[in-house]
Amino acid sequence: MRTAIQKCGIKFLAISAGTGLISLGSNMAAAADYSCEAQSTWISNPNAPSEVPLGKNADFCEFYQFSWQWFLQLMSPSQNDATLRQFQNTDKYPILEATGHNSCDDVITSKTLVTSLNKIDLPERTGQAGTGEKGIFDQQGNAVLYDVRFSRNLCDAGKIQQKANFTFPTTEIKTAWKQMTPSDDQSSYLIMEADIDGVPGTETLGMIGFHVAIATEDHPEMIWASFEHKDNNPTCNDTSAASQSWSFASEACISDPSNCTWNSVSKVESLTGGTPNQTCTVHPYGTEKDDPHYDKNITAITDLNTQINNFLLELNVDPNSSMAVLNNYFNIGALWLSDPTKPSVTSTGAPSLENQRGSLRMANTVMETSFQDGFSQTGTNHEYTSNCFGCHEFTVDANYRNTGPHNNFDVSHIFINDILKNMCTTTTSYNAGPIWSDKDAQAKCAQTCGNKGGWMGNWRTTQPGTMSECDCCNN
Repeated sequence: MRTAIQKCGIKFLAISAGTGLISLGSNMAAAADYSCEAQSTWISNPNAPSEVPLGKNADFCEFYQFSWQWFLQLMSPSQNDATLRQFQNTDKYPILEATGHNSCDDVITSKTLVTSLNKIDLPERTGQAGTGEKGIFDQQGNAVLYDVRFSRNLCDAGKIQQKANFTFPTTEIKTAWKQMTPSDDQSSYLIMEADIDGVPGTETLGMIGFHVAIATEDHPEMIWASFEHKDNNPTCNDTSAASQSWSFASEACISDPSNCTWNSVSKVESLTGGTPNQTCTVHPYGTEKDDPHYDKNITAITDLNTQINNFLLELNVDPNSSMAVLNNYFNIGALWLSDPTKPSVTSTGAPSLENQRGSLRMANTVMETSFQDGFSQTGTNHEYTSNCFGCHEFTVDANYRNTGPHNNFDVSHIFINDILKNMCTTTTSYNAGPIWSDKDAQAKCAQTCGNKGGWMGNWRTTQPGTMSECDCCNN
């Protein structure tokens, strides 16, 4: 029996003047009986938890409660600027700039999609993860744009490296945006303005996808959750969906799926005038009936999606409030490990699916379009999955696939490939005493470079058996 989240009746809400937030009223209505309960206070008073409810005793429900609470908190108005959302607060979540630029220096110097009205620049991120310059175009031929952010604590590289794992509040956020056109109902999208074409004036963009990964003490592998806009695309081979207007699927292709190429990506050479990509959801909520714990997973996702949507639709919510628009977004799944003392992969690099929990086939259709078919199986023998852990490997052996100064750097590509590398224009070598192996270097160099900008991953022996030195970052 769950005790962390108590059942509650539906409460009517009223808007707090000037904030866009929602305050609770006194009227009550009967709530449906859900096995996984949401709370209206997640909307009225967003406060993301530092740990999954019930901790190490958590089941599927608690992880999805955690995911929704974080999404709603990050989507609430920023305390610094009510025109922005919490995730757009650069004090907490700096913008990841292009390779070669320091994202921690609070100065935007590269081309990137900037989610602030007073900081505009040309976007550079049109390619999806793992595809290089390839992305997708909507049905108007406009390229999808991406914005990446991370929690400020990742800028303290020396402190990060002295830990065995990434710790709370390590957070990474990726959002996907489409250009708004007269055919779009802007009221159904979270909107921002940005100059994306270099011509004076800004363009209106609507959010279509949202990724968030959060590390906690009990789950240093991070909890990976993903959300999409309800009008992105239909489920594959659902010909009945042809009557609805979709952003990434045409009526003709839905009516005759065999006559179109689905879920492919295209090289983005221009922000407009591209050939529309046809996308569909291969595995709704990232799971299939023969997946482990399918029933628990799908029930938790759909229960919470339904309740939160009802809170936003049926409660007395001002349609102009900043939170009301979120009723157009839904959770497509989440991913975590059952036992974080064990890796997410085997010693050969194959996914360790017996230790993975949640939506094992999770792929955001507007961020990981072509990865949806990366999960092959023979009966119930799952051979490969291209979910989050397919790229963001979590290991517990310091000697396993060590590519840098921290055995679990692969969990955060942002940290090792962008933050750490781009903060350092030069390095300085410091004596660290004798170092006997790469594993020994991880501990000694992290300690040596802890207050010197962080270890860059290189070490060498200068006096055999007596002295070695580590390359530290001059940030």
